[in-house]
Amino acid sequence: VNPKMPRKVNESAATFIGFLIAAEFAKEKFGEDSLEYRYLKEYPAFYMDKALSVIVYHETLVRTYAALKEKRISEKTALKIKQKVFRDINSWVTNNAELAYEVTYSGSFVLLYQVYLVHGADIQFLVDTVKHISNTGMTEEEAEKYLRGLL
Repeated sequence: VNPKMPRKVNESAATFIGFLIAAEFAKEKFGEDSLEYRYLKEYPAFYMDKALSVIVYHETLVRTYAALKEKRISEKTALKIKQKVFRDINSWVTNNAELAYEVTYSGSFVLLYQVYLVHGADIQFLVDTVKHISNTGMTEEEAEKYLRGLL
């Protein structure tokens, strides 16, 4: 984690690279056929699915709250939508505060994961990309644009 980096990219990069390093460690320590390695190897894909879901559910709630504020839907309807969202994502997120935390980092994680895959699942390329973002002092917006440019 580097305080010079944009916060969202910083946290997402630390999380993602941590997953990859943990998988490599498990591979070396327990072997390629071990349950530990196979689980950790697949974890970034699981986390990617979670990140995409969090983004979609967050957008649903943002639209719901906007509709409620503009009186296009009733409080009862808004509450039903909110309850359904949290019922659907109950295993990951249980309230608005957790959802806000998760969505803060999900977008950058999705971009980093896509860059990683597009560039042949090359850990070193990902690390170099993150270092470049850090060394150039990019803003959140610039970092996002840069990552999208690598896709």
